Amino acid sequence: MKILLICGSLRSTSFNMELAQDAKKALEAMDIKARILPYGDLPLFNQDLEAPELESVSRIRQEIREADGLWFFTPEYNGMITGVLKNLLDWMSRPTAPDYTRASSVLYGKSAAISGAGGRMAAKGSREQLAILLKRLGVKVCPEEYGLALTPEEFSTDSFTDPDSVAEAIASQAREFIAWLKG
Repeated sequence: MKILLICGSLRSTSFNMELAQDAKKALEAMDIKARILPYGDLPLFNQDLEAPELESVSRIRQEIREADGLWFFTPEYNGMITGVLKNLLDWMSRPTAPDYTRASSVLYGKSAAISGAGGRMAAKGSREQLAILLKRLGVKVCPEEYGLALTPEEFSTDSFTDPDSVAEAIASQAREFIAWLKG
């Protein structure tokens, strides 16, 4: 089994990237292949750039095709998902077959989990918004989510105050996600 981890922040040391790294470790401990998707080279979506297919778009589509599940880690910017994550989903939601149906996108029929670290509401707005968007794109969303409310201390130090409990919560979600996928 192969899980593709997708972080809604491109910052290498973001809290959500740390969650993705914890998920990767937890999945690998379960003998599940896991990879964090690099997509910083993806341009802003522009229909003029769709043909011929860009190398970055082709590479990401292939990684999504090969994944048995997708796991999103979303920060919350102004109560919503980030622009880079929305841009990625806009590119990947585009049909790949000449019939231009939604079902020909690489996202359609995939299964996904959602986690998010953010302010006092634990990225609740972005997690909810992402679930709605993914379902609209034909993605099945695991009901088990994880939201982490970051403290002022964590924001000021740029690190988790209790990284072990965060890693255990992510490991618990990993077990739930894999069981749901196998379900």
